[in-house]
Amino acid sequence: GEELAVGGSGDVSDDVEGLKGSMLPQPNITQVGEHLLSLVQELEAFASSNALPDLLLLKGDAVNLPAQSAGWAMVKGLLDGKEDSLEALCKRSSCASLIPVVEGAVFGSPLTSITPADCGVNSAANAYSDPLDGEADTDGGRGTSHLVLSFVNEWLTALADATVGLLAGHLASIPVLTPRGCAQLLTDVEYLSNVINAMGIRPHVLLLHIYQILSQKPDNLLRALDIPQVKARHDFNALLKFDQILFKSMCRGAKKL
Repeated sequence: GEELAVGGSGDVSDDVEGLKGSMLPQPNITQVGEHLLSLVQELEAFASSNALPDLLLLKGDAVNLPAQSAGWAMVKGLLDGKEDSLEALCKRSSCASLIPVVEGAVFGSPLTSITPADCGVNSAANAYSDPLDGEADTDGGRGTSHLVLSFVNEWLTALADATVGLLAGHLASIPVLTPRGCAQLLTDVEYLSNVINAMGIRPHVLLLHIYQILSQKPDNLLRALDIPQVKARHDFNALLKFDQILFKSMCRGAKKL
């Protein structure tokens, strides 16, 4: 397993904040970000070409792709291996509804700021009328523009969400997270969030939640390790178990376990 940096003593959250100020995103994270940004132009070029028949065939295909990606499969394996637990975290709407509940149970109140846009695929294309709706496509242009915007947004969101799953899977596989490791990951998560925003889509709310977790003091996390799972709430348990994996690795790094 991987141990990120060397742990120190004292107030870990202060250490993390001080360390973070002098850090840059890791090269592998910047490579991911640059690749995601390059895909914006490539997808827009494809969608703006004479590819309308292809768009019609591919429309809707991206929705279920993130859950089938290697990263989310890794997250699933770290949980209970059940499809419904994976969907609880991978699907934006369910994850956005879970996070305030779990954060409230763990910390006493929600930490992550969640907007209605975090609950689903937000798209510039949503501002347009449905191209299949009566007069929306009287000259053929506006409906095509809607289709192009919707297609590009759909696939960029799927790729971004698959990337978040990969980060979450690797993060939860780290057995020890020291203050320096947490500071580096906060820098990486912030960079990735900025890249996804620059793509014109909202980051997956789990990425925002991870940022809040990595910012916490170990003493807060120690108390959270004792919170029991709830029968008949597999969705609550899935996020709580994921969080408790991070809590344990951060407490080990702070020499609290």
